[in-house]
Parts: sequence; structure tokens; C-alpha cells
Amino acid sequence: MPARRHPARRLPGAAGAIESIGVIGSIGSPALPVGAATLPATETTPGAVMSTTTHRAPPPWSLGGPSHATADYGLEIERTGPLAVATLRAVVAMPRDFATVRQSFRADRYRGRRVRFRATARTVDVVGRAWLWMRVDGERGDPPLAFDGMGGRGLDGNCDWGEHAVVLDVAPAARTVHFGFALQGTGALRVRGMGFEVVDDTVAVTDTPLADVPQNLALADLSG
Repeated sequence: MPARRHPARRLPGAAGAIESIGVIGSIGSPALPVGAATLPATETTPGAVMSTTTHRAPPPWSLGGPSHATADYGLEIERTGPLAVATLRAVVAMPRDFATVRQSFRADRYRGRRVRFRATARTVDVVGRAWLWMRVDGERGDPPLAFDGMGGRGLDGNCDWGEHAVVLDVAPAARTVHFGFALQGTGALRVRGMGFEVVDDTVAVTDTPLADVPQNLALADLSG
């Protein structure tokens, strides 16, 4: 089945942001200030002084997932000047499970606040699913306090460059926050211009809370 092509999807910039932790314009390089330029849609910067490519995740980022992730998926980082594009792609014809590029940090600074992880992303011939994600954890071994993996909003086929985001509340009991981007299936996910920021309550959370009771046991069509 040929990969589908989707138009770009736009996010309203940094609307609602009240504290920016920094635009992660280049994985592994110093954060850029809010409003810093990102790579144009052509994916290259004409006249750039330096362009390099690496095949590893620079700390604190890591490439991981289920046991087969690092065998079935690869990461490429193209850096031009201060900015970078990360490409997560399948390197086998039938990849198993999924792979994610992620990082984690302590929740102390963000407890009781609403945070947003955003990035500009595109997909190339993805047969499967690609997504941004974020998870808020409490005590070790307990279920996550909040999670969003772009359920119902994931990317596939050939999506043009567009801004996407996940937004979660960091509960007072939170211990750690984890976030990143992921790919399941063949093709490639390209990501640039990442940012992490505290937002106000005008920005809606994007997780799907569990229902209080079982629902739709009759399997009715609820699509409207």
C-alpha cells in the first residue's frame, strides 16, 4: 500500500507560553532563545558555513525502545550551523516494535505547572505511525500520572513540515518527566526546532484521561 500524503499541520506558535525552557534548535547544542529562526522548509540552509552529519544521539538524548529498537531503527543528525534536523528511520524491511529518541529530567521545577513539548516534524513514506510523546511519572513502579503519545493525531505517509505538540499537567506528586519522538514501522520521521515550555491554562492538555466507568460495551459507532 503506498504511503499517504498529508498537508502540513500548523500549531499556533508559542501561544500561551509563560516560561520557555528553551527552543531546542539543535539536538546536543546550546538552546536558542524563543523566536530564534528554524530551518526553512527546503531542509537546507544555502550558504551555510558548516554542515555535518552524525549517527548517534548526543547526551542527554538516547535512542531506545523495545529490545529490537537499535537493530531495526537508526538515527541521523544533520547539523548546519547552530541548527539540526534529526531523522529517525527504519533500517530493515520489516522493523519490529518501535524506536524512540528521548530524554528525562526531574520534575521538581515543574510540579503544579502545565508544560508543552513541541517540534516541527515531517514524515517520509511512513507505513505505520510517527509521533511526539511526553510522560509524567510519580513513584517508581506506579502507573504514569499523565501521558500523551499523540493518540489519534499521529503522523504517517508523507506529511509536510508542520508544528506539533503534546501538553501535560505535572502533578504535585510527579517525580520525573520524559519526552521525545518515536517511529513504528517503515519510512522516516524528521524533526527540528524542538521546544519545551511552561504554558498557562489557556492551552489545553492533550492527554486522554481514563473514564470513570466502562463505556460503549455495545460497540456502537460513536464517530458521529
